[in-house]
Amino acid sequence: MTQHLILSGGIFHEFDQTTSMLIDIAKGHGLSSRVCRHPDEAIKILATDDVKLFSINALRWEMTGTKYDPYRQDWRYCIDQAAIDTIRHFWENGGGIFGLHTASICFSNWPEWSDVLGGRWIWDQSFHPDKESLK
Repeated sequence: MTQHLILSGGIFHEFDQTTSMLIDIAKGHGLSSRVCRHPDEAIKILATDDVKLFSINALRWEMTGTKYDPYRQDWRYCIDQAAIDTIRHFWENGGGIFGLHTASICFSNWPEWSDVLGGRWIWDQSFHPDKESLK
C-alpha cells in the first residue's frame, strides 16, 4: 500500500538527494513512500492507489523561453484536464499535498495550481537566493 507518493526530478536541482531525505523523514512518521519520475505516472497512481500524501519535489513545467531549449524534450510537461481533475479530486477528498521548493513552478499551464499550494512563482519577480549553509 502506497501512503506517500513523491513526484521527483527535473533540471538544475539535486532531486535525488532531496527525495532520499524526504523518504527518510516520511519513514520516521510511519509512511511508506513510492517515487515517480514522470507526472503522468504519479497521476495514474493518485487515481488508483491508497495515497495519503502527494509530495512534489520536481521541476516539470511548460519550459517557455530559449534558455530551456536543451531540456525541453526530456523535461517539459503540460498538465491536461484529466490530470487536473485527478489531483483536484485527491485534494478535495482529504489527500495531502506537500510542495517542495520548485513545486510552485510545476504545472504552469494550470492557473489554480497556486491555490492548491498556497503560493506561486512569478517569472521576472520571484528569485532564487544564493545557497547558504545552515547554522
